[in-house]
Amino acid sequence: MSIFLKIFGMSIDNIPLFFVSLFFLVLLFLLVVVQFIGKTYKEFAWLGNVILIPLALIDLQLMLLGIAGDKYFYEIHLGFLTVLWIAGLKLVIQALDLFWWSTSFVKLTGEESPRLLRGLTTAILVVFTIYGITNFVFGKSIGNLLIPTGIVAGIIGLSLQSMFSNLFSSLAIAVEKPYQIGDWIEVKEGIIGKVVDITWRTTRLLSWNNSIYVIPNSVATSSIVHNFDLPEKKYALWFQVWIDCKINPEFVQRILVNACLETPKVLQDPPPRIYISEVGRPMKYTVYIYFEDFNAQWGGKTSLMSEIQRRLAKHGISPAMTEMHIAKSDMPQIQINEPGISEYLKGIDIFKTLNIEDIHLLSEGSRLRVFEAGETIISEGDHGDSLFALISGSVVVIKNDGDFEIEVAQLRAGSEFGEMSLLTGEKRSATVKAITDTTVVEVSKDSMSPLLKKKPRLSTEFTKKMVQRKASTQKTLDEAVHETQAEISKILNKIYSFFNLDGDSESTRDTNVTRRLKPSDVAKRNTTKIYKNKEDREQEDENKNGES
Repeated sequence: MSIFLKIFGMSIDNIPLFFVSLFFLVLLFLLVVVQFIGKTYKEFAWLGNVILIPLALIDLQLMLLGIAGDKYFYEIHLGFLTVLWIAGLKLVIQALDLFWWSTSFVKLTGEESPRLLRGLTTAILVVFTIYGITNFVFGKSIGNLLIPTGIVAGIIGLSLQSMFSNLFSSLAIAVEKPYQIGDWIEVKEGIIGKVVDITWRTTRLLSWNNSIYVIPNSVATSSIVHNFDLPEKKYALWFQVWIDCKINPEFVQRILVNACLETPKVLQDPPPRIYISEVGRPMKYTVYIYFEDFNAQWGGKTSLMSEIQRRLAKHGISPAMTEMHIAKSDMPQIQINEPGISEYLKGIDIFKTLNIEDIHLLSEGSRLRVFEAGETIISEGDHGDSLFALISGSVVVIKNDGDFEIEVAQLRAGSEFGEMSLLTGEKRSATVKAITDTTVVEVSKDSMSPLLKKKPRLSTEFTKKMVQRKASTQKTLDEAVHETQAEISKILNKIYSFFNLDGDSESTRDTNVTRRLKPSDVAKRNTTKIYKNKEDREQEDENKNGES
């Protein structure tokens, strides 16, 4: 301070108190303004504090010296240096928070800085500040102030053993990160909970009954910790279902996999898997599924169990436990409603207009096929003459685009694919792979040929259904009408050629009628009229009523 006074040509006796006090008030006002601005611009506020706080402390010291005089110079000077060290500590902590913990640390690690690590860093800075004040301000050595005896050291060591153990355990948790806030974990003795806080001494878990487990960090680091959220959030679960051994295992697997696919909380990536885990009375099936995270399993499993029970009951199947059977000649047999190929084909969209006789004729040459998850059912560009009706499981449709594969769609039970190859013999237009274990009904050309020769008009119905799917995506009505007519004629010609149908048949006559229709007639037949407003629709309804 004496150096500062010499620079400005002043002494303690002639300090201009009025100007010093006025300048101090100005600095205080600026500090208040900076704090207000700091609510929005924190970096600017920190820089302002770095400049204004030391100036305010120096000015305050000058003002106190001017009031008290030379008598209290030493005490005021020591107080000034002590406060300056403390202010420096505050500014360093703020700088770390602004420029390291909240920004650079997050960019380097990809996650928020642990509160424990920040607290330990602050503690180290506080210890360093105390050392600086003691050593440099008051000129006292820490070693001289803390000369412990052997007994005192032993007492302190024993009393702080647990605390230091937890402290170093917390450091290990911060570095290794076996768990972090938000994770679901299980520690010894079946303690399960969600991590809500990690301090330098304890880890706190929120339990299922909305209470808190307080676990010392030394216990957490010395125990086996099961983290349900590592290495990723997706949580796998498996459970067993017991079904009577007399029921076809493939049929049971189809029911179980479809139940999994229809439960919203069960993930399809990775796909659900169904295993036969034990052969006996009854058969034991293992359902292996994934949920979004550990917590999602509870509601998801309940929904899945309900869906499994509903589907089993639909076919007259009840889950069974281990039983002892006494065989008798007149014992009634279990009646299971296992659908045949005909039942499956009736549920496929393209065949819904067929009657029972047509379905039976179509099913005679069709067959069930089973594909494992990941197996390719058809490949783009291959020759084929069959359609596949999806009975259970799910598949993905993939198109090749040069060196890339594009996922076009995912299909589930009730869908079909390959109809163009069945009806025209064209090459496969896409690759289809099984996502889960999948069962399909394959309808080949040999199965379809007797039906089309018996009822040639069905070729027109099948063609219209295929073309209508494309027409529904057209931008304008005129485009849809003209392209639909052209597409129907083009596909029908291919069907006649592929199945050797008679060109003068009933099917051809029906097509000629369609060709003679005007675009407006086709639009009225196959589309819904769109009105500009409610009044136009009411006016047309009145006209129709008047005509009738």
